[in-house]
Amino acid sequence: MQSLFGYSEAAAWSLLAEYHRLFTDKSYCEELGIGVQDDDFFFHEAPMGMALRVHYFVGLKGTPSQSDFLDWRRDTVKRLKE
Repeated sequence: MQSLFGYSEAAAWSLLAEYHRLFTDKSYCEELGIGVQDDDFFFHEAPMGMALRVHYFVGLKGTPSQSDFLDWRRDTVKRLKE
């Protein structure tokens, strides 16, 4: 989060805590029509995947749509590799 998106350490931890609070909350996830995210999900996504998710959903306040996120992630990863 710090090296990819320029967050301070404190800001990165704050965003991570907010993401965790939201996406482990059953009622919030039900509103979005997604499953609650757990340790297995976080492990599967790995650090880079989670950094992208936290930045998009909490840092940028991106639309809570999986398809919108996937489009943004594809474009962002491509840009980061350039």
